[in-house]
Amino acid sequence: MSEAYGDCDIIVGQTMLFHRSLLNYLYRFLGSIPISARADDIAFSLACPSRHVAIDVEPITDIGSDDENALWLSPGHLEARQAQVDLMLPFCRKTDFHG
Repeated sequence: MSEAYGDCDIIVGQTMLFHRSLLNYLYRFLGSIPISARADDIAFSLACPSRHVAIDVEPITDIGSDDENALWLSPGHLEARQAQVDLMLPFCRKTDFHG
């Protein structure tokens, strides 16, 4: 795939492309753990049973990541996202999702 940049361990941000069967596959697990609304992308990404592929989608247009409504400006946003990573990593290691 010439548009692929390569494998990555986690995807975060505003756009993820996946088949709906993956969401169905992960629903039972993701429905049983606490997931912050600020970190649902992290939980989904780390729960996926396979590695992700970063693709070239240029040109990229800023859709509000640096305006007054940007989530990263909210108090506690980074801490909530790091807490979700901390919650997910032990489970991912135990089940070897990314092996």
